[in-house]
Amino acid sequence: MENAAHTPKHCEHCGKTIKGRTDKRFCNDDCRNNFNRKKRKKRALEAPETIAEIIRIIKNNYQILLTNFDLEPDPNAASFMNSKQFQELGLNEKFYTSVLIENGELWKYCFDRGWSAGKTTVWVKRNPNQAEI
Repeated sequence: MENAAHTPKHCEHCGKTIKGRTDKRFCNDDCRNNFNRKKRKKRALEAPETIAEIIRIIKNNYQILLTNFDLEPDPNAASFMNSKQFQELGLNEKFYTSVLIENGELWKYCFDRGWSAGKTTVWVKRNPNQAEI
């Protein structure tokens, strides 16, 4: 009967017997790369198809905020616009990267550009801290 320490290990990708270190999982770099490539592909297939579209919408929202509002780097500086005009810009308010509550007001951010909607006015500002990871 073989000792557990001498039981041959097999490559997780191709099944060949592995020689060398006891913690080796693959027989060579090609098997390791192929195994990981297959694993990533499987994960990508499991992701919802809508992810790419959501990312595109968030980028579009950011572009709208970036090009329509000349904002100072000062987080206290803000610009405003009539709510109806803001809606006409085409920003999809359902998608954003983060939220922040300041002085009881909800701010939705696309990276460092945020907006807070009131009944008749929408305030927009830049907050570099919101884009920090």
